Amino acid sequence: MGSESSFFYENEMRVLHSLTRVMRWLWLAFPMIYLGNILKLFQIEYSELNDLALISLLILWLPTLAERAGISPRIRRYLCVVGLGVVIAVIATNENIGIYMSYSLALITSLLFFDMVFTIKIAVISYILIVISLYFRAPGANHGEFETPFIWWVSRSAGFLIEAVAVGAVCTVVAKFSHILLERLDAARKETVVAEKKAMMTGEMQRERDAAEERRMAAERVNKEMSDYLAGFSREITTPMNTILSMDEQILKETAEGNTREYAESILVTGRMLLSLTEDLMEVTDAGAKKSIMRHGPKDGVIDRAEGLKYASGKEEFYTKLLQVFKDQAEGRRKVFTQALDEGDVRSYTVAMHSLKSNARMIGAAQFAEMAMELEEDAKMGDLSGISGKHESLMQEYDRVLDEIDGILSGGA
Repeated sequence: MGSESSFFYENEMRVLHSLTRVMRWLWLAFPMIYLGNILKLFQIEYSELNDLALISLLILWLPTLAERAGISPRIRRYLCVVGLGVVIAVIATNENIGIYMSYSLALITSLLFFDMVFTIKIAVISYILIVISLYFRAPGANHGEFETPFIWWVSRSAGFLIEAVAVGAVCTVVAKFSHILLERLDAARKETVVAEKKAMMTGEMQRERDAAEERRMAAERVNKEMSDYLAGFSREITTPMNTILSMDEQILKETAEGNTREYAESILVTGRMLLSLTEDLMEVTDAGAKKSIMRHGPKDGVIDRAEGLKYASGKEEFYTKLLQVFKDQAEGRRKVFTQALDEGDVRSYTVAMHSLKSNARMIGAAQFAEMAMELEEDAKMGDLSGISGKHESLMQEYDRVLDEIDGILSGGA
């Protein structure tokens, strides 16, 4: 298990342990259903209720048996989440028990794992399960205006499809950006831990000062990453939501069927509210980004010493150390970039570029940091083959930054 995934592995183990316990206790819902049946709140045949309870008991205890048998966490993940969806689908086959939005419980539970691919799979599985349960529910359901159980089944399945697409799209975006945000927060946490360990090797006063500075800079990095995340989240959710709303408006134009229009109108109202919120968020984050660029732009040469001194709490000696460290790391960084480009190692290149960007900001080289951030974003697309031109420009700018650092350190600037 690589260090980059240890954070999510630990989270998965905690979530699996909790879900396993919760699913064991979920079976207690059936005594409540029995009680409701006695009190005439439900009208379920006891033979049918017994079958539902027995099947659900077996499914709900599967994760516990798998945990005790030492089954792989990846398999147990599906046993828990899909098992939850199967139990809901089994209960939904009885026409005397309401379904409502409970079919999406498994999809929402999948968000606890912060895995976009897993969430997409659960979205598809959840919809298939609800369609199957509706098929078995159809013969005993009140068909109303529908002529046959089959037409009732097709109509309800189509209605649930609209909801499933909307909820699935939102949950997928949330899972994706939650994973990215947690990765960055974990990286910042590790950087802070490393900085604190380094500080312990120096004198007491120096240690306290360095640790405070590192925590402050880590907090600023987290704030910047949070702003980037919110801006990206807004843009990523707007595109699929606009598509969903367009499809929904087309459905409202072309159908006169009551239930389908009710579902579509509900999605239209909720979707417009969500779209309005995300557009407001985009305006706020875009304005913040423009202010940041204006505030950090270099005033003299490629390094804004006044901005760098802010990171050093106004202390020339500490700022000089930052410049020296930046200069000393240059040769090693170039080797990392060269090796990553030669081997097509996207992750190593992205991590190294992220570090260069952060350190450039700390010394006041804002324009250089922006160039590094652009290359970092390009690398995140997963292909290094098309960035050679930008990388060469960055290395030329890197030389100019290092030349200016030499001038500052020698007292010439």
